[in-house]
Amino acid sequence: MVFRSYRRGAQLFPEHYEIFVDDIPPPLTPTRICQWYHSQFESPDENQRLSALKRWYIWEERLSRMSLPPGTGDITTHYPLPLVTCLAKLECHYLLNNCFLTENYILDNLHKISHLPGTIIHGRYDVICRTRGAWQLHKAWKGSDLHVVADAGHTTSEAGVALRLCQATRDMSRYLGALG
Repeated sequence: MVFRSYRRGAQLFPEHYEIFVDDIPPPLTPTRICQWYHSQFESPDENQRLSALKRWYIWEERLSRMSLPPGTGDITTHYPLPLVTCLAKLECHYLLNNCFLTENYILDNLHKISHLPGTIIHGRYDVICRTRGAWQLHKAWKGSDLHVVADAGHTTSEAGVALRLCQATRDMSRYLGALG
């Protein structure tokens, strides 16, 4: 499910993937990669722990964005440690647990919210979540609007995605306000 993004990322960014998996003994399965990083995040060796946290964060940055902001994306960049730590540990924990969802959980349980309106916003060049998944959700959820942002990847900080999120929030606020 979630780990498919690593294979796509490795195909698109082999030079970054090589850095991401450096030092991990084979076989390089998604589960093994996450297990290795999880153990590194808990290492008593501060240099080892910080190196792993930064490598995870940089890999996720590369996968999430169409283009990296100036000054980001290489191993020498100084990211705020609390941000790096939270993101890396949280993502690794979720991935090790399949995001706490069974395969097709959302589609299989859509009937519980199908009476509600919703907005699906998806970056056209999202390497982490496939556009096909957003399309399938939209087709199954009759009350949904789908907006595929042409010049965006996965992150909410890309301008087109941020704009659509603001518009969707405004629209939902108006909808709820009209309900009284």
